[in-house]
Amino acid sequence: MKVMFVNMSLDGHHLDYVNALCRIGGIDPVVVLDKKTDKIPARQIAIEDCVFGSMKLKEHLKWIKRVEKVVKTENPDVIHFVWGDSFYRFFGLGFWKLCKKYKCCITFHQIRKSVAHQISIKLYSKLFDLIVVHTCSLKSYLDKMGIKNVVHIEYPNFRKKITMTSDEAKKKLDVKTEAPVLLSLGGTRFDKGLDILLDALSQVKEPFYLLIAGAEQGINRATIEDKIKGYQSQVKMVLRYLSIEEVDLCLTAADYIVLPYRKAFDGASGPLAEGVGYGKCIVGANHGSLGKLIEEHHIGYTFESEDCMSLAKVLTCALENGFEYDEYAKKYRESLTVDNFQRSYLNVYLEK
Repeated sequence: MKVMFVNMSLDGHHLDYVNALCRIGGIDPVVVLDKKTDKIPARQIAIEDCVFGSMKLKEHLKWIKRVEKVVKTENPDVIHFVWGDSFYRFFGLGFWKLCKKYKCCITFHQIRKSVAHQISIKLYSKLFDLIVVHTCSLKSYLDKMGIKNVVHIEYPNFRKKITMTSDEAKKKLDVKTEAPVLLSLGGTRFDKGLDILLDALSQVKEPFYLLIAGAEQGINRATIEDKIKGYQSQVKMVLRYLSIEEVDLCLTAADYIVLPYRKAFDGASGPLAEGVGYGKCIVGANHGSLGKLIEEHHIGYTFESEDCMSLAKVLTCALENGFEYDEYAKKYRESLTVDNFQRSYLNVYLEK
């Protein structure tokens, strides 16, 4: 069975995700990218003459036409658009021809609960054979909208825990502290709420050290430096895309993974899955998928979403009391395997 994966970016978690898909047993994978790479174990086709994810409809339609040409040549059994989040603004435009002739599935990693997004995802549900989401909360939300061709596949932990102590990892990262390490992992997009965390920490009196690791995006270095003026000696910033080795070092060095996501964000969290894989305490907002995962699986603490004072109180409690995984948390950690992820996707591709 030939499966074509269409994914035009390998930033962040995209590379791990596509790699795992390409290693599913029993399929012949081919990957459509913006440029070829030696980091993916599959045949690749590059579309380099147009802009993927452009805000402009004309560029989007041009890109779709190029995908259609590739599909006509390859004649895959299944086409999987791996990052559907990029297409919300186009309300399904351009996909009709492909979806009519081929089995097509699309993965939405997060869903914004606006009227426009509701209309858009309803249109995609009518075009595509299957929609994949990564949390039970999102599947339930789409079910209530009357969208039934939805499959929930748990977002896995792609990391293999390294055999290194926390102190050794801190040394490699040049993190010089005896205090508990709070990790903000991933790009500094506004919806991820780094500014909320920085404001909250100005109210925390317990010893802590904050490691900010990820690409500089919506919240820039100048904003961060301004907000940490009262405790800058307790902060280290690594504002760039991290290598796999650096991500593993950060996770090993951390005691807590802090996810202060805004209400606009509802979807899968790579740092949450990775943090759980490393057995770390997760501190996250109490809304949507994130809050439900933390509370249901006993993997950490939640605070009132977008409330820095609530976050300050919860962080103080966490730093004072620590955290240990119970049987619920351990069971959830054991479920977040790449094998389960691959098996679930294979079932999607085989479904008639």
